[in-house]
Amino acid sequence: MKTKLGQSIPVDLAQWLEKDPDLLAAWGKLRPSCKRDYLALIESAPNPAARKTKITQVLKLTKEYAARHPNKNQSR
Repeated sequence: MKTKLGQSIPVDLAQWLEKDPDLLAAWGKLRPSCKRDYLALIESAPNPAARKTKITQVLKLTKEYAARHPNKNQSR
């Protein structure tokens, strides 16, 4: 799975996004810069436990963004 700008989405994050269509739609609403920053946050995790925590944080932030921008175009 990749972003529109060609950045690879980590497998563990992609699995969460693919499980939940609403979450995947919310991911689609994010600005490219948000996606880039969120992916960098996940990749910066020093160990698997920290990575899981960061993925949980990214999923929460993604849902919050979608809730704040319900009419944003999903084509990004």
